Amino acid sequence: MARRLRDAHRRVRALPLPEEERARLHRRLLTICDVAKRDLDHAELRLRAFTKDLDAISPP
Repeated sequence: MARRLRDAHRRVRALPLPEEERARLHRRLLTICDVAKRDLDHAELRLRAFTKDLDAISPP
């Protein structure tokens, strides 16, 4: 999970997006990190959805 969160963070940072959009994605990712502290299963589901959205913006 930690590796996938790190990779998602790197992908967000590398996206050629306006700063507002990048900040929104970072906030979403931080929320997933916070959820992971309490509920790994739920965080896994949210991270999968987040990664899917990233793939739609820019394939890996």
